[in-house]
Amino acid sequence: MVEPISATLTGIALARQGLELLKSTKEGMSDAQQIGQALMSVFEGHRQFNEKRYSKSAISFNDVATEAIEYQNHLEDLYELKVLLNRRYGAYFFEGIQEEYQKRVNAQKEQEKLDRQAHVRRMAKYREYFQTVAIIFILAVMIVVGLLIWLKYVQDGQITDIASDISVENYDND
Repeated sequence: MVEPISATLTGIALARQGLELLKSTKEGMSDAQQIGQALMSVFEGHRQFNEKRYSKSAISFNDVATEAIEYQNHLEDLYELKVLLNRRYGAYFFEGIQEEYQKRVNAQKEQEKLDRQAHVRRMAKYREYFQTVAIIFILAVMIVVGLLIWLKYVQDGQITDIASDISVENYDND
């Protein structure tokens, strides 16, 4: 198992790697795929850092101090990235990317919510169908059992009638 502090630092290293890639190519930053990959690396590193930072159970002063310093360094790196991209592509370019990303994340969460609701509705419909089929089956079994009892009663009644007719004839012949 990876130690929490080393896992956190892995996220920071990933972010720094993306930032270094952007810095090294800042003069020739025209390949959108390369820039997008570097930005993804920076934000993924930041996500991993925050995930590990807030999911730890054991707290030590060293971990907190290291994370606080690394977090501040990461914020400085993000600010440097923001300035770099805004200079290259125009004012508020970086903020536009963040807003678009947030819109897409929210849209994806909303779609997942709608998908879950549709799944719940489908399951409720299937449950309703199952209940209807179960009720019909139980009613059919009850009708069949009722008919069998009725037939048995009718047959027993006819046998009794025949037996009483025979006994009446026997008494008449004697």
